[in-house]
Amino acid sequence: MTSIRSHRIIAFLLFISLSLSAALSFSSCGKQHKHEWGEWEPYIESTCYIAGQERSLCSCGAAKYRRVALAHEFELESVDLSEKTMTMVCPKCSTEEVRELTSDVAHIALITIDDVESGLLTVERGENTFTASFADLGGGAYSFSLSEGATSLADGSGEFSDYTLTPGYLGSYGAIAAELYGNVVRSRNYTDPVSSAVNGGAGAGYPAALYIAGKFGGICTLTPTDASFGMTPGAQASILALAATEQTELRNVIDTVDGSGFKIVYTADGFGDEAALQSFNEMISFVSQNDWDDFRDGLAAHVNFDRAADEMLFACVAGDAGCVAANILWTTYDGTVWIPVPYKLDNSFENGATPVEPDHDCNLLWEKLNLYMAEELNARWRDLRYGPLALDSIEGTVRAHFDRIPQELLALDEKLASEVSESREKTVAAVMETVNSNLARLDVFYVLQ
Repeated sequence: MTSIRSHRIIAFLLFISLSLSAALSFSSCGKQHKHEWGEWEPYIESTCYIAGQERSLCSCGAAKYRRVALAHEFELESVDLSEKTMTMVCPKCSTEEVRELTSDVAHIALITIDDVESGLLTVERGENTFTASFADLGGGAYSFSLSEGATSLADGSGEFSDYTLTPGYLGSYGAIAAELYGNVVRSRNYTDPVSSAVNGGAGAGYPAALYIAGKFGGICTLTPTDASFGMTPGAQASILALAATEQTELRNVIDTVDGSGFKIVYTADGFGDEAALQSFNEMISFVSQNDWDDFRDGLAAHVNFDRAADEMLFACVAGDAGCVAANILWTTYDGTVWIPVPYKLDNSFENGATPVEPDHDCNLLWEKLNLYMAEELNARWRDLRYGPLALDSIEGTVRAHFDRIPQELLALDEKLASEVSESREKTVAAVMETVNSNLARLDVFYVLQ
């Protein structure tokens, strides 16, 4: 027995010795060899329960290994919009994993402020995420700037870096009005800076869910600041007519910006304030001093008639006379021809808004368009009434304003807004009530057949 045991021990030791020798020979490849590892390749497939491995080989035959995560196939199970989380579940093994909500799952832009004192926020839209510094404007509104990548936030409307975030999307009549204006402008199927701007240059932007310290803070309106002033790429200047000016007396405002109540809000490089003011004054002078054939024949050299007509007809449907009489924004893209762009749509559709009348309560340009180009305006009104300003089209636009937002977010926002009795249906009803009245009045004015 002792002899047999001794032989077994000797055989076992010999086996160990040979194995170690082979292993050392296999892995070392000589003292001077330096391993050159190849690409990682699958070695053992992962499952829901067993982690797999990947292997990398050296030309000498040596190998190294690394662990591969479990192979769950997660699917979206539920979303908690108030906490900004989503629960993922693997249907093969029922494993759950809670992750931070992403913009592409929420189908809405997400704005996150982890700490108000930090002055930083995160903007997530689709698959793009940006960090930006912000300023608190008060009343739940913020402004922020992106250092790069702004085009990803602007819906193809241009390269913007400055944005504002304003609360109260449920009652955002101005944003709804801007969307209607965008439909009006784009119905001409032009491919120019105004058509491609956010809502035709009217601003207002799109919805974003705001989270502060991890808690839902409501649906806000995310707007490229420059778009609010018609300053889309290619614009050379924008001039704003402020409340100090009586718009029906544009004849008296041709001399100086400060004296007239007009303010230059933007000039492009190489097109300074003096050039902008001179070009603008030439336009105002033409509108003021020419009548009938001279007005019709020379208008195209100073004013874009299509945009002027669209702006006027839109304002009569959705504008408030107080805003229209107090504020008009003009933009030029070539330094010569000027385009009126909607500004300050805050009072659109609200209770107490005063309707804009085509033949008064407006500016001198509109009065002359109605006097001398009535046929063209009547034709455009017919196009709009059977297109973007048809009653069902308008209601579709208003409802789409809210339908782009997940229903759970709308419910959360309506709950937050309950103190001021705001809701989607109340906003839709208020808009349609105003629109019904204005359309009927304008159909009579423009003799819609």
